[in-house]
Amino acid sequence: MRLNKVQTTFKELMLKPVKNLEEYDGELLGVFEKNDISPHDRLKVYHNNVVGSLTEAIRATYPLIENLVGEDFIKTMARAFIFDHPPSGGCLHEYGAGFDEFIKSYEPAKSLPYLPDMATFEFATNTAYYAPNDNALPTDALAQIPPENLGKTLLSLRPSATLISSRYPILGIQEFCNNPDQNDPPDLEINHQTTLLIIRPQLEVNILPLAQDEYLTLTLLKQKMPLGNAIEKTLTAHTNFDFTAFLQKHIALETFSSLAANT
Repeated sequence: MRLNKVQTTFKELMLKPVKNLEEYDGELLGVFEKNDISPHDRLKVYHNNVVGSLTEAIRATYPLIENLVGEDFIKTMARAFIFDHPPSGGCLHEYGAGFDEFIKSYEPAKSLPYLPDMATFEFATNTAYYAPNDNALPTDALAQIPPENLGKTLLSLRPSATLISSRYPILGIQEFCNNPDQNDPPDLEINHQTTLLIIRPQLEVNILPLAQDEYLTLTLLKQKMPLGNAIEKTLTAHTNFDFTAFLQKHIALETFSSLAANT
């Protein structure tokens, strides 16, 4: 059996449910040295190690989800996710993207409609923490642009930035999970209109609540809309939007990448 086929077959088996190990190609048995442990039992050991490691990676990325549903629930849900969404790269800290969408279709979680948004929030903090470093937009950068060109300027958010919008009280749920004895559970029935910016401008991940007009402007800029068009569209939806204060605030917060990164 050629090496590439051994590797491919072995990889596929490691990322299938245990019951599917019975279906492996008989040729694979030839690569195992016979001893007191059967090849099938050895495959199960490898399988448990691989799936167990990926499950622990999910648990490490989503501690709030585990807090909300319990260890057994998240382990079972993580295993189902792993078999449907095997890793595509070698960095475990990047594994878990799409877990929020998976939860939406995971039948045992249907009674917890806030869970996908909490997963989105947790993966955003993970993304921010591991995002590549870049240079922030200098405080005087926009002043150097000719006024006639300012409206055409593209402002990119930093690689660590994620924008989140949810009807659920994301930060209230987080606070309740972290300090259940000191906080009452938040009311999940009302629409909280939570809008957040998750970003790591320097060493620490920042979680910043946003006004609705801020969120809209940042969303448009993230979509590569020129600054002038983004401001105009925001003013149409929010007539009291103060774009000067917005720019001053987010330049100070280092929300934007340097203009050189946008070219």
